[in-house]
Amino acid sequence: SIEWTRRLTDVGVFAGISAGSAVAAAAKGAEQLEEATMVALVADGGWKYLSTGAWTDDLDDVVDRASRLIYF
Repeated sequence: SIEWTRRLTDVGVFAGISAGSAVAAAAKGAEQLEEATMVALVADGGWKYLSTGAWTDDLDDVVDRASRLIYF
């Protein structure tokens, strides 16, 4: 989910970690479809997670921390 959260930022969507999870799930589901339109609603702002280092710290470190913390 952290990786997808950063991908969203790359395309101008400053969303939170749960939004990254939603988009990751949508992408995984889309891989199994031959032809379809996949929609994921993102209603989580990234501002709540600024102090976590989710966008600035090393990705592996952030993923490791996320596996031990509950952000919401």
